[in-house]
Amino acid sequence: MINKKYILLPTRGILKIEGPDRHRFLQGLITQDVKFLISNHAVYSALLTPQGRYLHDFFMFELNEVIYLDVEANRLDDLLHRFKLYKLRSQISLSDETSSWSIVSLVGNQANKTFEIKEELGQAILYEAGIIYVDPRLTALGLRGILPTNFDLDCLEAKGFKRAEFNDYDCLRLSLGVPDGSRDMKIDKAIPLECNLDELNAIGWEKGCYMGQELTARTKYVGLVRKRLIPVMIEGDQLIEPGEPILFEGKKIGSLSSRCENRGLALLRLENLKMIMSKKEKLQWGRNFLIPYIPDWMETVFEKPFDF
Repeated sequence: MINKKYILLPTRGILKIEGPDRHRFLQGLITQDVKFLISNHAVYSALLTPQGRYLHDFFMFELNEVIYLDVEANRLDDLLHRFKLYKLRSQISLSDETSSWSIVSLVGNQANKTFEIKEELGQAILYEAGIIYVDPRLTALGLRGILPTNFDLDCLEAKGFKRAEFNDYDCLRLSLGVPDGSRDMKIDKAIPLECNLDELNAIGWEKGCYMGQELTARTKYVGLVRKRLIPVMIEGDQLIEPGEPILFEGKKIGSLSSRCENRGLALLRLENLKMIMSKKEKLQWGRNFLIPYIPDWMETVFEKPFDF
């Protein structure tokens, strides 16, 4: 059964970068290698502090010699301000272009075939003066479309897509264990590898230096990751106050970030997680219970032996 949906993402905004130095400017700042930013390919990347902590994450694509960043709308001004601090003499211009674009998620089986896009991470096509591309984090997240605001969304309905609510997208990405910007990653505190940004293709390990690169590389190669964002199933309907700890045998082992219905994302200590999952135990969150699980794409982040 084909079940295709399109979901408007009003929480997203568009930052435009143009000028002859646009690639060089970004290459020295962000975590992903700009060489992958070609006309038929979108990428996922992040901006870190000099200490290697999370500041922003975003999608990038290029149209007509202009780079566009799909970012958190309510934090676009902060990202713009930070870029301006590093602009110096670079021949680039930066502007907020959110009002010119609509950002949509296109999900469901055969969504990529509808637009004749290969199901490969970041694979992109030009479409109606905009772009549609496979989510560069996980193919299971479907497609993302950046379309002009005057685009008639009825055209998507004509292609078999039914309009759905933001919760549909939110529950999907939570079921897969994918963070959503500052909702799940604490600004100036979160470590990229704890948030699985390495496994979600946000980091170019073979590129040159970028801000926070030294500490990010050290975290990877020395094996300093002690916590990870892990998807959980939620049992119970108690309303929980922000900051309520996740407990196991009375001891705090983590905290929940975002949730949608009975899905959530929790930052959990790995040493506890191994024991908990091997015994199929549940975690306590207020009067609710949490059941952590490991999606297929995430299994590579755990040391062997770790049999789920």
